Amino acid sequence: MVTAETGPLQRAGLLLLIGLAADRSDAAISALTGALAGEDPLQRRGATLAVAYLKPDPLPTVARAAVMDAISTEDLESCFDGLPWDVSAEVDRAKLYACLDPASHEEAAIAGIVVIEAGKATHQTISTVLDLIFPLRPPRRTAALTDRDLSPLQRRAVRAMASAVASGRRIFYGHFPLWGLPDTAQGWRTLASSKPAPDQ
Repeated sequence: MVTAETGPLQRAGLLLLIGLAADRSDAAISALTGALAGEDPLQRRGATLAVAYLKPDPLPTVARAAVMDAISTEDLESCFDGLPWDVSAEVDRAKLYACLDPASHEEAAIAGIVVIEAGKATHQTISTVLDLIFPLRPPRRTAALTDRDLSPLQRRAVRAMASAVASGRRIFYGHFPLWGLPDTAQGWRTLASSKPAPDQ
């Protein structure tokens, strides 16, 4: 069906279905690789999500670049508007993150932090940075983060988010304490202004 289909959106949907069907045949991999290296953004998105489901090891360079690009996309689900089914359940960012090695996680997080530092934070940008570098810390079972707990990259992210919170603009619709982070402007100011411990 992928071979016969000519519509970009329809091909994108079929490429995604290859991943959902866990099809690792030579023909399927060839179709995905061709789409990842192609010029059509819709088909590249479909192939990227398929690769996230298939999770090849090692991840091809062209696939890594496509995954990094998809992670930075603001509304990934809307790319598939017009398909005859609701794709939102299949657009699983956690699977995209799971494709990447720690160095790529850090690279993607830095890209998001730069956006926040530029005053362009969105809910999705914040969510991406949290998911990439802040493990979940259920507030009833784990103490909130202090400066001593933060890595240099996490500290940079905290300062960027604290600045965004101080602007008064709503930047996140989740619950920051799930990641051990403050839920008040004062809490953000305190955490962001803390000095690194001497051994850091």
